[in-house]
Amino acid sequence: MTPSSRKISKRKPAPKRALVLSSLALLGAALCLNPSAVFSAAEVPFLVSAYKAAEKNPENPGIGVTVTLTALGANSKPPKMMVAQGALAMEGDLLGGRLPMTLDNPSPFEKDRHKLFFNVSKTGRIGLQWLVDDKPFQGKPMQSFDTDAAGSTLTKKINWNGGLRQVTVSLERKLTFIPGVIKLRPTATPKPIIIGGGVIKFKPTPTPTPKMIFIPGKIKLKPKGRNVKVMARLLVTNSDDGVGGIFGNSDKSVELGGGVSMGGQRIFDFNGRSAQEGTEIEKIIHVKLTYSDPEHRFFKVSGSIWDKDTASASDTMWISSQSLDLIKIMESNAEYLIKGDRKSESADLYIRVTDEGEFN
Repeated sequence: MTPSSRKISKRKPAPKRALVLSSLALLGAALCLNPSAVFSAAEVPFLVSAYKAAEKNPENPGIGVTVTLTALGANSKPPKMMVAQGALAMEGDLLGGRLPMTLDNPSPFEKDRHKLFFNVSKTGRIGLQWLVDDKPFQGKPMQSFDTDAAGSTLTKKINWNGGLRQVTVSLERKLTFIPGVIKLRPTATPKPIIIGGGVIKFKPTPTPTPKMIFIPGKIKLKPKGRNVKVMARLLVTNSDDGVGGIFGNSDKSVELGGGVSMGGQRIFDFNGRSAQEGTEIEKIIHVKLTYSDPEHRFFKVSGSIWDKDTASASDTMWISSQSLDLIKIMESNAEYLIKGDRKSESADLYIRVTDEGEFN
């Protein structure tokens, strides 16, 4: 047979079923070599250890956490740094807790109001929610983020609450002590020893007195509000109406009429009190600002004062009706001025607010 007349046989393609089975076999071998790459994200070893400790005591596993959120960029929104610290416990199937949180430059009235609702999974996925007075800040829900494990900490750049921040999470084991009495077993008295027919008696050994274990520290109650002192100072700036009296002299004094109310209290009430330019009249009141009241920092000031002059018509010296922010005035550490009429007879009202501490 010549080469030209030889028939060239063509190999038949493998059945499709055989190709599918061989592909499944290869996939099965790959899964056996690295099952975690497909079925679950990699678990972080120190978080796995924390979860094991929590399984033994879910409510108080003795695990503390520190969460630091640092703003990135020169134009980032305040606060620049937020630090939350506290104990973790099992909440459902996650380790978490509501952690007291401090800001880098808080107002004294913001103290103890902020918390971070936090949780973390075995794979390092964290949940963050900012709480103010135990309510979501600006109504925002919890956000979840995947983090990178570095040693015994988690870290990541995240976009949270309107800004780019660096979050760092570190866990630590804490020893938990329960106050109480340590009961000691009585010490047995040695038995008498008989030597040469005589008996040597030992004195009973006293049982040690139980000792108390005290954990230092005070129980801190969450403040309900703040006491402030409000001082109002009325200053007569002009008492000359330019009208001559019965002896031909201009009237250099005023007869005050009217009054001023602050926060619903009548602090000044005049009915013909004589005053001259430079006369000062002071009044001090003490106010309780309750944090639970959303309007606690605002204080209404209203009223009018006039000159009840018998030699001329009554002239308005001061009139106002406005709501003041007491916290803002207190933090300014300066007097707040409400100007008077400034046309002829006139008076100015100065208000200073001083902090007197929180109350429970």
